[in-house]
Amino acid sequence: MKTPLCLAVATTLVAFAFPAQAEKAAVLPIETALKLAQDYLKGQPNPPTIVALTLDDVTIRGRKIWYARWSAPIFGGDKPQIGLQIEMSGELVKVVTGAGEPGPGRRRYGARDMR
Repeated sequence: MKTPLCLAVATTLVAFAFPAQAEKAAVLPIETALKLAQDYLKGQPNPPTIVALTLDDVTIRGRKIWYARWSAPIFGGDKPQIGLQIEMSGELVKVVTGAGEPGPGRRRYGARDMR
C-alpha cells in the first residue's frame, strides 16, 4: 500500500518542481523588448541609456518578464524611475525606487549625523 502512495506523492512533487510552462521559450523576443524600451526612452527629457536587458523569472511557476535597467534614474514623478518591466504581452510597468529626494523642509539623516 505504501508504494502507490509514495509514487503518487513523488509524481506530484515532480510535476510542481518542473512545470511545463517554465520550459517554454519567451513569447516576446529580445529585439521587440529592446525596441519597446528604446521607444519609451525617446519620450523622456534627457533620456538615459539602457545598461541591461535581462529575462527574469518572477514566479516559481515560470512567468517571465524582460527587465530594462537605466544608466541613471529618471526624475519627474514621486519617486525616481530606475528601469522598466516589460511583460510578455508587451505591457510596460515602471520600476521605481524609494530613494527619492526628500521633500521640502526635510533632510536625509545618515550615520554621520548621529551623535
